[in-house]
Amino acid sequence: MKPFYGTNWNPRAAPEISTGGSSTRADKPFVGTSSTHVDAPARTISTSVLGAVTPTMARRDAPAANQLFQRRRTKVVTPYRVNGWQSLLSKYGLDRKYMSIVDQLRHGFSIRAPIIARSFTPPNNPSIMLHQDAFNTIIYKEFEKHRYIGPFTRSQLERTIGFFQSSPLTIIPKAGKPGHFRLIQNLSYLNIPNHGSVPSINSQVDSDLFPCMWGTFATTCTLIHSLPPGCQGATCDVAEAYRTIPLHPSQWPALVVQIGENPPSFAVDTTLCFGYGPSAGTYGSLRDVSLDIMRAAGIRPIIAWVDDHLFIRLPRNRIHDYNRTRSQQATAIRANGGPLQDGGRIWFKGQCLADSTHEEFAEDCQFPIQDLATASRFAFATEHINFISNQLGIPWEPTKDTPFSSKPVFMGFEWDLENKTVALTHGKRDKYLSAIMEWFKSAKHTLEDVQKLHGRLLHASLTIPEGSTYLTSLQAMLGIFGSNPFMPCTPPCSLTADLQWWSHALTSSPPLPIPHHTHSLDLGAFSDASSGFGLAITIGDQWRAWRLHKKWKRDERDIGWAESIAFEMLVRILLTINSSSTPLTVYGNNQGVVEAWRKGRSNNKPTNGSF
Repeated sequence: MKPFYGTNWNPRAAPEISTGGSSTRADKPFVGTSSTHVDAPARTISTSVLGAVTPTMARRDAPAANQLFQRRRTKVVTPYRVNGWQSLLSKYGLDRKYMSIVDQLRHGFSIRAPIIARSFTPPNNPSIMLHQDAFNTIIYKEFEKHRYIGPFTRSQLERTIGFFQSSPLTIIPKAGKPGHFRLIQNLSYLNIPNHGSVPSINSQVDSDLFPCMWGTFATTCTLIHSLPPGCQGATCDVAEAYRTIPLHPSQWPALVVQIGENPPSFAVDTTLCFGYGPSAGTYGSLRDVSLDIMRAAGIRPIIAWVDDHLFIRLPRNRIHDYNRTRSQQATAIRANGGPLQDGGRIWFKGQCLADSTHEEFAEDCQFPIQDLATASRFAFATEHINFISNQLGIPWEPTKDTPFSSKPVFMGFEWDLENKTVALTHGKRDKYLSAIMEWFKSAKHTLEDVQKLHGRLLHASLTIPEGSTYLTSLQAMLGIFGSNPFMPCTPPCSLTADLQWWSHALTSSPPLPIPHHTHSLDLGAFSDASSGFGLAITIGDQWRAWRLHKKWKRDERDIGWAESIAFEMLVRILLTINSSSTPLTVYGNNQGVVEAWRKGRSNNKPTNGSF
């Protein structure tokens, strides 16, 4: 049995920690279950790094508790090897580019957490009691891994750390992993009127101040489209990625967690958590440094989405030609301004594509591919990745590794490197089909139900683009909850047909050719509409026109709908007179319709029907 950390936390149950250099054995810690105490096996806790301070110990000898607390202020807990980072950054000439990263790893990262003016400790989410055993297990592990300091009473913690703010904890099951849970700190917790004006932690920080590079669907398409034949890809995930990032002690007062309620008890979270706005960017900035180190060492191309890494290796006989391609990409990136920031994302703009968008990159393509192998036909192997990651201390999760193949899985998609296609994995298809079947079992749904299903089908629409027009009913439902997100609502009537379409599409859609068109055929095709006259299209020196019915402005039809019908007429005729497989350029007169067409859906029902 593990120590109990939920409601009814008993301070005397916590194992005491020695201040010396050896480890001590706690004398029969026990679990509190209402008024009954159940013996639990004793456990040994190393004190080479301070793990926990018990309330009884702090109450008995406050100076000793402060001394233990001060020790953790000067010794961070992280799997990363600071000396390895320092050595490799210097070796590859990256130390000037990333001057602060070693200091942050050594002393903790600053995440611009707000200064707390007075203590505020709202209650945890009821899910903690619903999944009490899972919560106890997670908290036990956090203490065991020395990421939490505590437990403290409120007065003890205020004497040690000053004013602090805790944010409600929520525990949720991990999708597709029965019996596994994720603990989330709700750092966006809204004010309760009788508590006065206490802003949430997230409301006081701008996540855009923590930008990093993201291996999006678009950047992955750009990368894979440019690869020569014969390439292979493998994926690796970082274990507990956010929790590997140590925080500077100045950030701790804003990230306290409440681990018990009767009486209240607290722990100081000393590492990055899931739920804080800048967490993705903070972890991503460190990950980006590690990727640059690997690229400089000759391991590339690499692309990453949060903690999910895709490594691509080329046949050795393709390196020279591909380096020429990368040189051309690097030239286009420099000409387009180098690194660009869009919100919390850093990206690089390549050449202009046929649809007036640009290639998107998650690196500047400055490092050429190197031949690291001697007994293989590929440029590098897994041992080359491990050689660098071991020096950096990157904690890969081996159960999520996938070996090199021509069809790697990344971001939930299977990428066919030879045929240049992408498809939703079979596992994702089955998961999303099950979600639709589950939806039909209930007549009403909460906001969370709608958000989950919408997010899944939005992800699927990346490889089933026509599905975008069948998301509008779900999107409309997102806006009907108002201030009652937990009140189940009845879906729009149109949603049933949309989900039936999705059920068919998820079982029958073929892989999507990677969308990347550098050229198109321009036949001079234009469309236009006028509310007072009608519709017209021109293709070269030919034209056609239609009058609108005098009662056309009904059932939500507006000028945007008329423009979309003209656009549809133009496209339908082009498809009958042109047999080329080359993409076609078409011109619409209404910017809103053009952008909605590009996005694949419109909020106006009749316009969406046209699409």
